[in-house]
Amino acid sequence: MQPLKLLYNQTHTKSANILYTNFENLIKEIFDKEFPVQKIQIEDNISPFLNTKYYKELLRALLQIKNEGFTPLIADTQTLLAYERIFKKLFKDGELKKSLEEDLGTQLDLLELEKSFMFAPKLILEKSSFFEKNMGKWKGFKCAFVVEGEVASYLQLDKLIEALEWVSGLEIKLFKRNCYDYLLKFNKELAFKMAGKDYYEMVDCGVDFILTPSIGHFEMFDGYARELKKAQGRDDLEIPILFIPQLLLAPFKKGEFLLFDKHNIEPKMI
Repeated sequence: MQPLKLLYNQTHTKSANILYTNFENLIKEIFDKEFPVQKIQIEDNISPFLNTKYYKELLRALLQIKNEGFTPLIADTQTLLAYERIFKKLFKDGELKKSLEEDLGTQLDLLELEKSFMFAPKLILEKSSFFEKNMGKWKGFKCAFVVEGEVASYLQLDKLIEALEWVSGLEIKLFKRNCYDYLLKFNKELAFKMAGKDYYEMVDCGVDFILTPSIGHFEMFDGYARELKKAQGRDDLEIPILFIPQLLLAPFKKGEFLLFDKHNIEPKMI
């Protein structure tokens, strides 16, 4: 297998830092190494209203990684969704594809590029021997797993959730929900209303916490937690949001190491 290089999504700086710091710490624990990083900026927050410059910048980052002999590693579904939307657009729009090829100075093999990624949670969960001493540490807990519905088929969610339940002992309920962070630029009130509806739907299922591989979902549910509470007219705000690396590190690391103190809804169940 080729060496891996991480696509670091800088969108939503605080949320991204929580995810990637925990991911890099987990990689050190499992592989005893660090992966090189390629930083990217999803300017439009995966909005449907994308532009040519945006496509070109993300494609250039991907091509650079591959030209260096690395396999692109994606740790968040917001990045995965951004690339999936680009590929779908280019499959349909031959003129745009030709224009981008001219700007980038290379032919774009979309089928090859689309299959070139590795999704970090899958990579980590394959290392089952690492988790043997901490299997089932979350037994008795229930969580909601929320992810953008558009990436569900690519991720083979049933297998991913089955692996997470096997390693952690969790009871996981899946929620496929759109992420409304892109609305923050256009209509914050609507963004808070829609995200708040999703957050409290999961909360009212009786879960202990919410798990997500999406920076956008984390940003909305934790970063704007008070705004969601106000938009929904609720007085409860106790159910925290976790990224997958935090879940996997928690059985043998303390809250400060996991950056729990950086959450707006601080996890208190550990």
